Amino acid sequence: MASRKNNQETSKQSTLLRWVRPDREPSKTENRGEQAVLEETSQESDEQAAGTSNSSNSNINTTPQGPELPPTPDLPSVSKGPNQPKNFKFPQRTEINSNFYQLLKLRSEENPEISEWLSRRTEKYTSPMIQNEMLEVLALGVLREISENIQNAKFFTIMADETADVSIKEQLVVCIRWVDDKFVIHEDFIGMWPLPRTTADQIVGTLREALQQMNLDIQNARGQCYDGAATMAGEKTGVATQIKSVNGKCLYTHCYGHALNLAVADAIKSVKCMSDALDTSRGVHAFCPTRWTVRGEALASVLNNHDELMELWDWSLDVLKDTEMKSRINGVKSMMTKFSFYFGCCLGEKILRQTDNLSRALQSSSISAAQGNKLAVDVVKTLKTDRSDESFDLFWARIKQRKDKEIESIEDPVPPRKRKVPSRFELGQQQTHYFPQTAKDHYKQIYFEAIDFATTAITARFDQKDFKVYMNLKSFF
Repeated sequence: MASRKNNQETSKQSTLLRWVRPDREPSKTENRGEQAVLEETSQESDEQAAGTSNSSNSNINTTPQGPELPPTPDLPSVSKGPNQPKNFKFPQRTEINSNFYQLLKLRSEENPEISEWLSRRTEKYTSPMIQNEMLEVLALGVLREISENIQNAKFFTIMADETADVSIKEQLVVCIRWVDDKFVIHEDFIGMWPLPRTTADQIVGTLREALQQMNLDIQNARGQCYDGAATMAGEKTGVATQIKSVNGKCLYTHCYGHALNLAVADAIKSVKCMSDALDTSRGVHAFCPTRWTVRGEALASVLNNHDELMELWDWSLDVLKDTEMKSRINGVKSMMTKFSFYFGCCLGEKILRQTDNLSRALQSSSISAAQGNKLAVDVVKTLKTDRSDESFDLFWARIKQRKDKEIESIEDPVPPRKRKVPSRFELGQQQTHYFPQTAKDHYKQIYFEAIDFATTAITARFDQKDFKVYMNLKSFF
């Protein structure tokens, strides 16, 4: 009996250790203890079954009982709130339940080598700690190769921009632009660094730290490209100014994408009918909140589905009971029936189509600064070509024809009501203010103003001080 009791205690301890450490191999003593318990329990069960079957007064068929295993220790209970059961037990998080391990099991159905690897008891290298270490080693290998390539090229350009992660913490994205010995342009992402503060001094320190980690000498930098914010492009204490104080050959270029976006925003906000059309369409079509150069297709989508949207508003007004929502729908519906909204959408689509194509071309990493400026100049020339009476007559005829055939719910164009000019704006008997006589003349004036604002804004944003140095360097090749 004493031997049996000791065997049971050994078996219980073995079970407890296996629950705490599932990867632990059982010792020989634990195996002998468990085997002895199973044999003794099985023998007693057989004797009880035999004695029961020999009893003549018993009418009950007894099934032999299996061995009584030691109880499994309970998981610790954790209380997580008033609605949770008192002894709620969380499922044990193991490596087998991880996404990485389950994906490997899925791939092992087609690859026997992976299945054989997962069947190993040790040295599988699938734990989260080992996987993170392997990813870090691979990342360092890639960065080391990028660093060697840039050092061989010697000269490079710094490209950086601020961004916020999902927890709204500021980070600095850093890329390096360089040219190899075959004159192939490369733009390599080297990392993201946290920004405790978004000041110019903090950003400069982060950039110098990034270059130091890549073993790059800031004296070999020949360019820097950021957005046009005061922190980055300030003339006195901006990031570009501080970098140029260390290396005067590191010329600053306002990012072409940011410059074009600001130019288009200035042009659209200066023309009321286009601004109103975009404000109304924003509630119908999801726009990018920070990019004005990706909205041409959105306006085209609103125009192509104008009648369907009007039917949707009518249906919504019959179904909805929320008075505030119905009021908003009535406002959008009323705005979409006006010819000024239709004209603003058509004119905005015409201008934004040109700037959208320019934006996509400027995002290519293979173009140079001079090529990017030339593309902007070509777009300005195209817009100026459209600023003529013949181009407007063609544009007016096309939108009128489309309105009459496809979009019947829009009102006919009417000229603005003529208002008396204040006496302080008059010189003698001659009136200096112009009032259009017809609706076509009124919208023709808006058409010319929109093109003028767009061309002026793009030209001003792309006329950068340090860019003239790049243009002079290009003349040597």
